[in-house]
This record gives sequence, structure tokens and C-alpha cells, in this order.
Amino acid sequence: MMRFISLFILIFFTQVALASEEKILDIQEFILKKEKTPSQYAFSPQLINSCPFVNIMNFDLWQKYKDSNESVNYFTKKEWLEKNINAFLAIQDSELYLRKNSNEYKEIFVNALNGLGEKELYTENGEFIEENWTGSVEDLISLLGYAPYFTKEVPCVSTPLSVILPETVILSKIPTNQALNTVTYAGESHYVVSGTLDPGEKQTIHYSMGTYFKMLLYLGIGGEGENLKKGDPYFKLSSLIKESILNTNHPWNFLTRKNFFEYELMKIFEKDEDLFKKAQKVIDIGSLKPWWAYNESKKYFTKKGKKRSDVLPLKDLPIFAYDFSARLNSLWAASIGKSALQAVLELDENSSSEMQEKFDDLYDFMTAPKNYKAFIGVWHEIRETLSAEDYICFFGHGNVMTFALKKFNKIFGKQQYDHEELAQALGFMKIESLYYKEIHALYRYSN
Repeated sequence: MMRFISLFILIFFTQVALASEEKILDIQEFILKKEKTPSQYAFSPQLINSCPFVNIMNFDLWQKYKDSNESVNYFTKKEWLEKNINAFLAIQDSELYLRKNSNEYKEIFVNALNGLGEKELYTENGEFIEENWTGSVEDLISLLGYAPYFTKEVPCVSTPLSVILPETVILSKIPTNQALNTVTYAGESHYVVSGTLDPGEKQTIHYSMGTYFKMLLYLGIGGEGENLKKGDPYFKLSSLIKESILNTNHPWNFLTRKNFFEYELMKIFEKDEDLFKKAQKVIDIGSLKPWWAYNESKKYFTKKGKKRSDVLPLKDLPIFAYDFSARLNSLWAASIGKSALQAVLELDENSSSEMQEKFDDLYDFMTAPKNYKAFIGVWHEIRETLSAEDYICFFGHGNVMTFALKKFNKIFGKQQYDHEELAQALGFMKIESLYYKEIHALYRYSN
């Protein structure tokens, strides 16, 4: 069966659905029927690479849900896009402005900062590390997967961060001055808001730690977690990023130092050096070793022969905060269940039996109390010093963290966990915009 149905069939069934009364099932019933396709969402769903933006929209929305007695509103993806279209267009405008007015911006966030693109790790002799690797396969995968990178190539996006939508989404309300185009790649048809398309090309966008670094610069924070001041290397670029965002519909206008979780972690570790040292000892678990991979990657070079540690603008403190946040997120997913962890780690459901066996071993290792006990002990020390109840998170993927569990459960129903003890030890809930089937729904669906 084709992955995407034709537009004609879509419209036909949409009309049929509207003509009949939909039975909306509550969240508890959904958890028992994960195979159902979601149709209505309490929070804005992620569209392709939009997680560093919809997480902030959803943070703002969660504050409204939490602090008022208003009932939750549910919208389809199409309706959410209509609500958010001006924000997405502001994101594009900001990116285009920066690329046009700053060579420094293009060098870091478009041209991969002299070779800090995805999986760009070379020996001093210019050989890709995989060619002469003598360590374990697990370590190689960890190194290639977790070594810091700043950019990624994506197909058929000739305007930065264009909103790419599946064919099953129909736009009906869009500013008249914006074009709605269609492009096909990988055998799938997509709508693209704005821009000229060239299906034969690839577009480089900031990604992973590139996006994280850009968020820090927007907040006036440098590569070592310091406050930027006039004369600092990245001060001018930081000011330009702010200039491209202020007084627009860009979601980052709601991003602050107080609500950005990774910045809060940085300040805690900066203040308590002993806690920072303890956290470094427990962050790597099983075959997931981001901190090891970061330090190991310092030994390697870019394709242009430059030492990675010399050209990487982010240093130990902000990178560790990023990695620690990612570890919290993967443990939280593991507490929900195996499919949730597999989704969060973005592992292929159709992977080989050998890879599936390795994942099963990782899942069993992560959810064994004896293996996460030390990490949880450090996390509890950190929790005692946190200053807020809700946070915006970005650790390569963006979502919302809340400790207001009673309020959350009252509004949406309690999350079901396969490992309740681990979930209680973590003590937070995530508002997720991407992994709908595998994680607490926050949406309703139609029969």
C-alpha cells in the first residue's frame, strides 16, 4: 500500500469524516491502541525540522493550559499549521536575513565551520575513521552518532528551513503573497511553503549542536557558557541573530535564560564543580556514550585537516549540559517502554536481527535499577537546585519538560509506564511534538 494516498482520495474521505459524527476516544483508551493514527493534537505537532521552534510554542501553550481553567483545544495538523504559519514564515525570514548579511553566520551554520558536518571525523592522514577502526563496533557507532556536529544536508529545500509537509496535509489558509509549491523526492510528494524548489539539489541547514549554539547566541551566551560582551568573538553575530528575530512572530522571542533547561544545567555545573565531576562519571550508560564520544572526537580532524577541538566553537560546559539533557530524555523514554526508547533514539523498526538484539540489550541495561541508580542520585542533587517548574529543552531534539505532574495528569490523564520506579525517580513529564504513537499522546484520534 502506498505510504501517501492521493489528494483526491484524501479530500473524499475528509468530507465523509466531516459528514459523520466522529467518536473521540480518551487518552487512556488510546494508550491501549497505539496503532491508531492520531487526528487531533492538544499541542503543536512537529513538521520535519521544526522541533527547535514548536517546543517553544508548546511551552507557551502549556503555561496557558496549566494556569487557567479553560478546556484543552484539539486541532488537526492542518489546523495547527494554519495557526502557526506566520511563525514558520518568520523563521524562514530570519534565516534568509542572516545568510544574506553575515558571512560568519554562513561559515558556522551553513558551511559546517570548516568541516563540522554530520559524521565528519577524519584521521590526521585524511582517512575517514571507519576505514581503519580497530575498536568495537559499538564504540564506532557511538562516536559517529554522538560526536558534535553543526550542519546536515536535507533534500530539496532551497529556502532555509522551508516548511515541508506530507501530501496528506492540505493548506487552506495561507497569506496571499506566499506561494504554495509541490516537489517530489524519494518517491513522495510534498507541499512546500514559499521559495523556489530544485528537486535535484540538497540544502545545508543548521542541525543538532548547530541549532543549540544558535539558541545560545540568541540568548547572548558564548561557546563556553559565558555572557557575551562587546568585543567578544561572537558578540556581533549574537546581536545580528537577535536583530533578525526581535519584533517578529519568531518563536524564539519566548526563549529566555530562565526557561531554557540546558542553560540552567550549565549554571548549576558552573557553580558546583564537584557536582559537575560526579555527573561526568554517570552520564554514559551502556552503549550510549555521548560524553565519551565528545572527548574521543577531539583526537580527530575535519576533512580540511584541522583539529576538531580547535574549530569547535562549543566547549565542555555547554556540550555536557546538552548531553546530560539528552540522557534524561532517553531514560524517560525507556521508563515508558521499549517502543518509546526506540523512537527517541530514532532506530529503524526494520533493522537487522543483530541490531535489534543490541537494542534489546541496551533497553534491558538502561531500565535495570542497579545501572541507573548512580545517575538518578546525581539527578536528584540537580533537581534540588532547579529554579523553575517548566522548561524548554533542546538536546538535538526539542520538547518541553514539566515537573507539574499533578496538574498535567489532571488535564491529560496519567502516563502509562512499563518502569514506574524509574519514571518516579526522574520526576518529570515531557510534552513531545514528534513521537506520537510511542509516547503519551496529548492528542485524540478518530475511529
